[in-house]
Amino acid sequence: MNFLEQNESAEDRTKLYMENNPSLKARAELLLSWLKDVGDLGEDATLEDIIFVGDYYDLDRFSVEGTEYAVGNEYDTHASAEQHIKDMIDFEGISVFNQDFVKGHLDMREVMNYAKDHYNDDVYNYGEAYFDDKDRMLSSKQREQVEILTNKQKRLENGVKQFQNFMERGNEDFYSSKISEFEELIDDYTLEILEIRSDPQGEFPDELIDDMIATKLQEVKADPWWFFDDLNLDYEQFVDIDAFTQEAIDTDGYGHYLAPYDGEAHEVYVDGDLFYIMRID
Repeated sequence: MNFLEQNESAEDRTKLYMENNPSLKARAELLLSWLKDVGDLGEDATLEDIIFVGDYYDLDRFSVEGTEYAVGNEYDTHASAEQHIKDMIDFEGISVFNQDFVKGHLDMREVMNYAKDHYNDDVYNYGEAYFDDKDRMLSSKQREQVEILTNKQKRLENGVKQFQNFMERGNEDFYSSKISEFEELIDDYTLEILEIRSDPQGEFPDELIDDMIATKLQEVKADPWWFFDDLNLDYEQFVDIDAFTQEAIDTDGYGHYLAPYDGEAHEVYVDGDLFYIMRID
């Protein structure tokens, strides 16, 4: 909006700005009328007493007898308040706001996405932190050992059956001795198999891992605060900034954020349209 050289007077610049921007002129006229209504300007004041200073976020900024005001419609005022709050968060941090209020605006979708990524990695890669070793599956080597021993047992059991059939033909003492020998071996193999199974050295079952992940996610959903503490996470990274900003405006009003002089946002209607006037300093 630099229509004139910098050596032009503020009054001349304002006049040219208004000639090229009817909306700006209308807002200056609105400010002039309002200042007269509230008694801050005399009835003899004119539009020449309103000096356009520049932008104040999405609002127009005017100077009147050394005092600055911002004027804008409802849309621009809302957008300006949103931007002001987000600027505060960017430059000062969200900790400048009431922390109970901040905590009430967690973006649970973001929390759950983070938790899901964490547990998908952590439970699969560090299962020993979540399960007992007895929950493991057998390793491939152990499964092979069990299979070999089981096959030996089956062969011995078949041998026992054959010896039992042979006993009917005579020589019972011999066959009875062989049966006892085979059964003793079967018992030994059973003990070896039990010993292997008592010390599984493989991975944890996928279904067990999936169940644990689901359980952990339910716990986070029910109470995310222990999750933040457990992982030493800053909960502020999970704040829904848009929702937080909107409720901050609804709670505190535009003036709280855009009118540093007195915190007041004055409503003025023009032909049914709502405008706000705020004193900046």
